[in-house]
Amino acid sequence: MTPELVALLEDGETMADLKKMSPETILIRWVNWHLKNAGQARRIKNLGGDVSDSWALFHTLNQLNSKKCTLDGIDNTDLVSRADKMIGNSKAIGVPDVCSA
Repeated sequence: MTPELVALLEDGETMADLKKMSPETILIRWVNWHLKNAGQARRIKNLGGDVSDSWALFHTLNQLNSKKCTLDGIDNTDLVSRADKMIGNSKAIGVPDVCSA
C-alpha cells in the first residue's frame, strides 16, 4: 500500500474497494484530491468536458511541481492558448506529449 493511494480512500473505504474501481474513477479521484489540496472548491466528475478548459489540470500540475508548472495562463480566455500553456507545463515535468490543445 502506498500513501498516495491511501490518500484517495473516502471514509469507510478500503484498498480492496479502490482496486475494484476503474482507472478513470481513480484518476478523477486523484485530480480531485489535488484540487482539494490546492484549496479549490471545484471538482471534476469526468475526464471529458470537466477538464476541457484546462483549469483542473493547471491546478493538478501546479500541485505536482509549482516551480515548473505555474498558474500563468490559467485565466486566458482563449481556451486553445490556455491548453497550450497547460501542455507546456506538463512537458516541463516530463509528461509525454499525448494530446494537443
